[in-house]
Amino acid sequence: MKSKFFLIVFGIIIAGFSISAQSQQLKIGYTNVDYVLSNLPEMKNVQSEFETYQKQLQNQIQAKQQTLRSKVTEYEQNVQANQWSDVVRADKERELQQMDQNLQKFAQDAQKSMQAKYTELLQPLYKKIETAIKQVAQEDGYTHIFNSGTPGTDILLYANDESDVTDKIFAKLGVTPPTE
Repeated sequence: MKSKFFLIVFGIIIAGFSISAQSQQLKIGYTNVDYVLSNLPEMKNVQSEFETYQKQLQNQIQAKQQTLRSKVTEYEQNVQANQWSDVVRADKERELQQMDQNLQKFAQDAQKSMQAKYTELLQPLYKKIETAIKQVAQEDGYTHIFNSGTPGTDILLYANDESDVTDKIFAKLGVTPPTE
């Protein structure tokens, strides 16, 4: 009895989907978001700001590396000259190990910070592209627009050239598309 009820409900649902699908015409477009992003004029500012930030962190890392190197050189000279007692030598070794660990942690934190900064700088541009995609979709009646740019993760298997909305997105963003 229950299975008969579920079959009837399932049949009604399937019929509803097929009627709904027939009443709405599918129009699919695609673009390459990374391509659009890389051709936005604002990307030069993003790259410049990111490179400045990256350089600051790299300079800090280099300064810490230089300090560690000079401490290691000092340590080696004093050990060779046998100027320190075992207690002082052990203390200096712990100090050098701690400096090395701090340097490694700082480098890891700097890498994470650079990734976060890059994401932060790109976020407004992605939002701008998203808005342009939505406007193109609404104005031209697209029901779906796919991203076709990242090798290995493309979800678009085939599309004709008329479905490419990239130039329309450039126009919406006020950017002249590059010539290929």
